[in-house]
Amino acid sequence: MNNSNIKWVDILKGIGIFFVVVGHIFKGKIVDMIFLFHMPLFFFVSGYLFKPTDNLIGFFKKKVIHLLVPYLFFMILIYIPQEISCFMSGKDTFVEAVLRPILGGKFLVGWTGVFWFTTCLFFVQQVMNLLYVSFDKKNVSIIMCISMVFGYINGIIFPGFWLPWSINIAFVAMPIFYIGYLCKNINYFDIIKISNFLILLCISIGILIVPGNYMNMKNAYYGIPVITIISSFVIIVFLIILSKKISNFPLMSNVLSSLGSASIIVMYLHQPIQMILVDSFGITSYMTRLIFSLVLSFLFYKLFNHYDLSKALFLGNKEAFQRVLPFKHKL
Repeated sequence: MNNSNIKWVDILKGIGIFFVVVGHIFKGKIVDMIFLFHMPLFFFVSGYLFKPTDNLIGFFKKKVIHLLVPYLFFMILIYIPQEISCFMSGKDTFVEAVLRPILGGKFLVGWTGVFWFTTCLFFVQQVMNLLYVSFDKKNVSIIMCISMVFGYINGIIFPGFWLPWSINIAFVAMPIFYIGYLCKNINYFDIIKISNFLILLCISIGILIVPGNYMNMKNAYYGIPVITIISSFVIIVFLIILSKKISNFPLMSNVLSSLGSASIIVMYLHQPIQMILVDSFGITSYMTRLIFSLVLSFLFYKLFNHYDLSKALFLGNKEAFQRVLPFKHKL
């Protein structure tokens, strides 16, 4: 991808992670609106950036470093102090304290409640890469339709069913990821006219206020069958076009693209930061917690990015990981 493509994608990720933080701090109808699109957006972007390869082992190793290594070390950094507090206060038993990080997914709450996304994305990437090298596009499309049906069965008929690491969420996450991949070669986002842009804006606003048009991927709730997913895509398309337009304004684009580059760190750290502000300092202001969560998370990103060890362990950087290995091994 060329630099201009990377720029608007980072802007889109910046917008997405901003709404993730808002959705975890604010209350009321605005949260329902945000949940309609914020996590689907990140699966969509991951699909857009996806590059299939027949080197399955190499792809697996790469994604272990990129996703699971930071997941593990952030789990150590964040989960242990949280769970010690929960165990000492009697909120969790010893068995629960041990099982939560092993089962992950829906079982993770509080400071680590958003960690489900990482393990689900890892599974989605591995399965999608295997499908791409094993089947043609037509058959992959059929499999994605079947996968979506299974997702609705889970969400509507068996809402209590869940799998470790949120693997059951992959039934719906994979089709969203797939559509993101298919959109890689669509030029519509570049040629859309301002009149259509305004029409899409109005449609998006209309969608957001439809009663019951709500999604909560972590809990396998996908809203109104088909309609909610389509609604989510309409808003994602609007945000893509908005990101491309923002790329023409240097100050705003630099702020959002920088936030987008730090999105994985913001995802991991914003919950403990904003919860500590409430529990330890009594700060309940939504805006104060939002600003502190974004700024402090971004500063941690800059700090982690400064040293090879933290870059490897917390950012999942392959080159840094190879530099800090105690032995030389080709990854």
